[in-house]
Amino acid sequence: MATIAEILIREKQVGNLQKVVMFKEGKFWKAYEMSAFLLAKRYGFRPTKRMVKAVGQEIISIGFPDAQLAKYLPNAVMMDNSTEIHADVRDARDERAFLDWKQGVPVKEKKEPIQPVEKIPKPDELKFDPYAELPRNYYCDELPVFRHTAMVLEYIQPQLHHLDRDYRYSIGSDITHSLISAERNIMRAWRSRDRIERMNYIDRTEECLLDTKLYIRLLHEVKQLTVKQFAVVSEKLVLAERHLANWKKNTTGE
Repeated sequence: MATIAEILIREKQVGNLQKVVMFKEGKFWKAYEMSAFLLAKRYGFRPTKRMVKAVGQEIISIGFPDAQLAKYLPNAVMMDNSTEIHADVRDARDERAFLDWKQGVPVKEKKEPIQPVEKIPKPDELKFDPYAELPRNYYCDELPVFRHTAMVLEYIQPQLHHLDRDYRYSIGSDITHSLISAERNIMRAWRSRDRIERMNYIDRTEECLLDTKLYIRLLHEVKQLTVKQFAVVSEKLVLAERHLANWKKNTTGE
């Protein structure tokens, strides 16, 4: 089954052709984004819109059972993988009409499966909680939030070398600076024994990660990062933010 990132690529490949793309998911055929719009407009399908963290955006879709394929798309052409079909339609791909339609559909709340994170040891297990009092013999680079922030930097650095010159020495440099600043603030928070001072450094780290997310999204929008690269780095940033939120919660005592 195709991933959301792959589906978005297929949609872009269709371009301005009067064509819809659908994907087999179990016993259903599903269409996404512009294809979903064209089919919903023609047959009145009720769309579903969800926030997909893997690609960092809201995705809208429609679907119907496999048994009804001939009814709705009798001219559908099966692709080689047997899980994807293309079908010609009479309606043009109107980007403005699609965006207006998508904006009017409410987001369906869905409980996302929690990504596995390292178990935080309990005090009675290892005699300390890495997000509580931070014993002096606990190395900063062993903190989950520090490791995941470092993983973001490790992944994105090789990608930044391939940016166009105008972006490499502007946004690319800003991303590196934000991530290094985040790690520096994590280290300062770890060393601090004052709760208020530690919260100040945690808040600064949060701002650095937010700045990084904005820079990454901008690079994706100007086509300096592929859909896959954008999805991977977004997922790593989400994990870093989740660990930072755990630390912040323990520090404030909420």
